[in-house]
Amino acid sequence: MQIIHEVSCGAAHAVALSEDGLLQAWSYNEYGQLGRGVACEGLQGARMITAYAKFHDETPELVKITKVSCG
Repeated sequence: MQIIHEVSCGAAHAVALSEDGLLQAWSYNEYGQLGRGVACEGLQGARMITAYAKFHDETPELVKITKVSCG
């Protein structure tokens, strides 16, 4: 069981960070706002994020996520 430490929401997306540093991101990703390294249309289900892409056309890099903020 994961204990959620932090949650942040944007206009059409949300992320949840666990105490263990695991990040889940879901909802819309037209501009790469979910940090998955790709942009895609339509509602995206929750997925564990273990790497982060600063821009949607870059390859995601492994990082330790300690804080979240959506806009």
